[in-house]
Amino acid sequence: MVFSFEKKTKKIVATIQNGDIIERYECSLHTCVNPVCTCGIVHLHLFPLGHEDQNNLISSYKVNIDIINAN
Repeated sequence: MVFSFEKKTKKIVATIQNGDIIERYECSLHTCVNPVCTCGIVHLHLFPLGHEDQNNLISSYKVNIDIINAN
């Protein structure tokens, strides 16, 4: 997975190569909203770019990254 910042759209984009297929996702990062929380979890949300289903709904993905207890 390669992350890049697109100046034109001002969005973070993740590019994933899956065999011969290249998938692109708009990314957003979120942290705990509790100001005293020490959980160290960063939530990475991935929204597929250029893929729409019949109802114009796009499936998204969420990855939780523990930046304190990463092994």
